[in-house]
Amino acid sequence: MRFDSAAQFSDYLIREHLISSVPWDEVGPYARFSVTYEAATRQEEVRVMQAMRGRLERVSFEF
Repeated sequence: MRFDSAAQFSDYLIREHLISSVPWDEVGPYARFSVTYEAATRQEEVRVMQAMRGRLERVSFEF
């Protein structure tokens, strides 16, 4: 799948895979990723990271 802009790519990720990113078209077609959350326990922290890993593994990125 190809995108004309980082904004299109970011929109696709959030709508189709629940992955949030920040498009950065002003300097080129770039997207930034960050995982920011608050977890009450270590177990909850691991659960959130595993969920994010699972979402990212379902998407193929080509650079």
